[in-house]
Amino acid sequence: MIDGWQYHEYNTTMSTVKTLKSRIRPYTAFLLFNLVFFMMDTAGGYFNMYLDGIGMSKTSIGLVTSISALVAMMFQPALGGFADRAKSKTRTLAGAILLTALLYPMLLISKSIWWLLPAYTIYSIFRRFQPSLNTSISLEFSEVTGGRYGPIRMMGAIGYAGTMAVMGGIADLGVNWTFWAYTVVCLINVGAIMLLPDIGLKESATVRSPTLALLRRKPVLKLVVYAMLMSLAQGLFFSYFSIYLTQDLGGSPGLYGMILSAAAVCEIPFLFFADRILRKLGAKRMLLLIGLTGSLRWFCTYWVQDPVMQTPVQSLNFLNILRQVTVSLVLSRMVPPQFKTTAQTIVNMVMSIASLTVSSLLGGVLADALGIRPLFLIAGVLTCVTAVGFHVFVFGNDLTEDVDYCTPSR
Repeated sequence: MIDGWQYHEYNTTMSTVKTLKSRIRPYTAFLLFNLVFFMMDTAGGYFNMYLDGIGMSKTSIGLVTSISALVAMMFQPALGGFADRAKSKTRTLAGAILLTALLYPMLLISKSIWWLLPAYTIYSIFRRFQPSLNTSISLEFSEVTGGRYGPIRMMGAIGYAGTMAVMGGIADLGVNWTFWAYTVVCLINVGAIMLLPDIGLKESATVRSPTLALLRRKPVLKLVVYAMLMSLAQGLFFSYFSIYLTQDLGGSPGLYGMILSAAAVCEIPFLFFADRILRKLGAKRMLLLIGLTGSLRWFCTYWVQDPVMQTPVQSLNFLNILRQVTVSLVLSRMVPPQFKTTAQTIVNMVMSIASLTVSSLLGGVLADALGIRPLFLIAGVLTCVTAVGFHVFVFGNDLTEDVDYCTPSR
């Protein structure tokens, strides 16, 4: 039962939310929400550091992250389809964020792999669904209103940069505290999402298996495979760089946070002009340039052995973000509105399988056998070969059609 005082407080809170929602422009609301949404990513980099700190081998760390990712990805098409059919995608996203806010600190209950593996898997099911849903909501809003998506995504880089510096300081006090910091950030997100306009189902989806239907389209399939191969290299970095920096190079958790924070700051101008850059260069040429420069980043990660000098090297992470934005923008223009979340979920699914399941599992075995450093050399070669191979032999004219990827169809 809700007593009179509680009912009054609830009404007051909802009235405040409605007042704020009416005063804040929808585009501004999306800017604010993406500012806080990408703050949630700052805690993830410390999870592997936590596992390493409790004595897990790199192979065991790879098993936890890869198996949980594989199981989580099995649920992604169904979750994407559910979101596409939901009356409110924003409320669906809020529910998923609340669940992960409760689940993430529960990983601290036990250090046993038999607890961590199933608990982290359940957490991953709902966490890995969130970026694709946010991307779908933000892109759908941008296309309908004609607003630029680049600045919306740029706000994520600003929020990530500021929070990563703070998270690094928290990790210096104890990596365990990052689990509770994540919960706080999630609750901030739930508050911010209330300011967004409702984005929901506008027309009925009549295709029984939208995932298969989308993958039968060759341009979509080529883009998905490209994103998967590029994520193999990125997965080696995110799975083992924190351990490499703190153990092999002698850096600290705080330095790791500062490196990622500086990298996020460098993303800001590129994301702000992402729409214009894509329109100027075209998707095919842009992906080639990103791939070639990205391979240079991995080679430099291998060559540079001063932990502080890794800061300018990892500042090239804006290339990875630009690639993701380019793939998302192009993909969004390739599919009908009722399948946008499903399409973004497919890309995130294969990227996660590649970066976590393959890279973490195989990378863990190679890291135990050869050390972590050679993994970055492998990543550089893979990125270069993929970028050139797809540009010359695979994409053809699929990404060079005279289509405006950044403004809505009339």
